[in-house]
Amino acid sequence: MLSLSTKYIDFDRTKSVVLKYIDEYNFLLALKPTRNEPSVTQGFSFIPPATDRTLNTIESAADKNLKRQALMQKRERVMDEFTKVIETLPATYRYIIVKIYLNRCSDTEVYLDLNISKTNYYKVKKEAIVQLAIYLGIEVYKD
Repeated sequence: MLSLSTKYIDFDRTKSVVLKYIDEYNFLLALKPTRNEPSVTQGFSFIPPATDRTLNTIESAADKNLKRQALMQKRERVMDEFTKVIETLPATYRYIIVKIYLNRCSDTEVYLDLNISKTNYYKVKKEAIVQLAIYLGIEVYKD
């Protein structure tokens, strides 16, 4: 059950923040570490170069690689944090979060798997979302 300290949490805004976090996790999870290599073939153009300074292909590839490396570091950080938090949740909460938000199963399938009533399932699901937000430190309190 939700403790007294969680009655001050704004569930709708907290759920929105948690879903954004999970969407970011899913996006970062799908990223593959790739590197951009500069083109080694010479290119010709009849159009004169622009007067403003642009990156050449080597600088452009290096810039893309640095941005990609920063994204991959963020990926590792988010994945480690989310995995640790998921592992600390109670088994029922963990099952609900993983099945609904990571495996994209239906609510009906999950509450039938858990062998609990629909009403009780939605209470437990709400508790799981709040608990996940608290463990991640992204809960939103009422004004």
